[in-house]
Amino acid sequence: MRAAAELKRKSGDRVTLSATVNSAIPVKTLELIFNGEVIGVIENADEKLQLEIETDLRIEESSWAVVRTIGGDLSYQNWPFLGTTSIPLMAHSSPIYIDVDGKPRTDKSCPSQLLILIAAIAFRAFP
Repeated sequence: MRAAAELKRKSGDRVTLSATVNSAIPVKTLELIFNGEVIGVIENADEKLQLEIETDLRIEESSWAVVRTIGGDLSYQNWPFLGTTSIPLMAHSSPIYIDVDGKPRTDKSCPSQLLILIAAIAFRAFP
């Protein structure tokens, strides 16, 4: 069983990313996220139960994409000890990985961001 989908492409190829959400409760937004950046948003002002999003991209390097939805507050989820009286409806897809020319995705800022996170946790645990 695979945890995520993977596409194999060459640098310069075009890829169409599309998603559809069907919900029993209207969601507020449908977002397409590519390499951590929101690249498309559909606002649901008409409170439809089905939303679709699609975009066409030229792929230069190995990448990933996900889709997420954010809905209205569900008043039955009351968590005052967390400082909220309602929690928004949310959903998030598994990633689709796009392997370009067999080269893994690299982000030079990730190691430094991880070290900052580790330091922040350490200072909270050992003041």
